[in-house]
Amino acid sequence: MFRKEEKAREFLLGLKDDIAVSRITVMEIIYGRSSKKDITTMWKQFEGLGVRVEEIDEDISARAGRIFETYFPTRGIGLLDTFVAATAIERDMPVVTHNKRHFDFIEGLELIVPY
Repeated sequence: MFRKEEKAREFLLGLKDDIAVSRITVMEIIYGRSSKKDITTMWKQFEGLGVRVEEIDEDISARAGRIFETYFPTRGIGLLDTFVAATAIERDMPVVTHNKRHFDFIEGLELIVPY
């Protein structure tokens, strides 16, 4: 999960708040894994950090649709990014990312670039 990135590990371990991720983020992490063992390790890391998975519901889906309609024509926002942003907005949580340019134009979305 940490891509052998010690700074990411330190950042996550230093968080005082609950850690939550969108179901889309989980799927993106799994997509980058090469084996079932890697996926099992990811789930163990999530458990150790107390990570909560935010499922996509009707409100998130509707918000993602509005974000996509608004920003795809002018910014080319990706489908997965719309669901990550929508989840954060609907759950009143920030998005923690290094891909600031994927999200910094979305009104009402708080971004944190961790390090």
